[in-house]
Amino acid sequence: MAVTLHCICGARLEVDDKFAGKTITCPDCQRSLRAVNEPVFARLTNGFALASFLLALTSGLTIVGGILAVVCGRIALRQIGREPERYAGKNLARAGMVIGTLLAVTAGAALYTKTFFGIDGLFRTIAWAGQVDYTSDVNYARISNYSRISFSIKGPGPEWGVLRHNNSDDKEGDDLILVNVWEDAQISCISRPLTEKLTDEEYRDEARRRIEESELFRLFRHGRPRSAEMKIVPRDIKLIDNDQQEFFFDETIGGFPRTFLVRVVHDLSSLAVVIGAARSNRFAHLEDSLRQALNSYVLER
Repeated sequence: MAVTLHCICGARLEVDDKFAGKTITCPDCQRSLRAVNEPVFARLTNGFALASFLLALTSGLTIVGGILAVVCGRIALRQIGREPERYAGKNLARAGMVIGTLLAVTAGAALYTKTFFGIDGLFRTIAWAGQVDYTSDVNYARISNYSRISFSIKGPGPEWGVLRHNNSDDKEGDDLILVNVWEDAQISCISRPLTEKLTDEEYRDEARRRIEESELFRLFRHGRPRSAEMKIVPRDIKLIDNDQQEFFFDETIGGFPRTFLVRVVHDLSSLAVVIGAARSNRFAHLEDSLRQALNSYVLER
């Protein structure tokens, strides 16, 4: 009659009963086994190993869940190593640690770069809920609440909405701010009366001052005062005609490097500054849309 032996490495051996009571070597792991017919008890799946795997699957993207999965996996491997005859679940613990690490790194990248897989767009959509009006048509013709100057502009598309103003009594507010929440891009219109004709450089200086004091920039700064070191430096200045010029500038504001395309439009009695803004790493992708809107801006004579 054969004697059935079970090694803790998982090997199952059947030896002739003439070896009963003797010690033999497991061919897989080289452990010494005593050839006796004893009841075989199934090892318990280690609780920490199971917790590690479940945490990794269910909450790894919270970062904390991923870290806990790794911690539980480490505890499980130590317990299994100390009592291999009692506990099983080594592979489960290892899987939990690997999955937990990968998901925690993924979540960390999503939160700290804020651009990973477009998750930053989802976060902004939630944060900006109720602040942007998408019900208006993309064609905007209105009179400025602040300067009483009439103007019109066409928005780039339906993904752009109008920022609801919370400061209607602010004499320095922007006439209109269009927002593409998902792309973190903005278009702002500012118009002010003029009392005298200026030179091209003076028009740019006035535009710079209006931009630095604009509602759009306060929005980027989350209401904090403007830094004294901040000074807009125009680049790629282009004179379009006698009444229009444009320039670019770059500024790190709101925690991100941003690129701004500025159109300065003027006549004898008014000055308009139209700003198209986007994060610098996305500006090339959005420039055509921003320029399309800026080209559509018209000061009503």
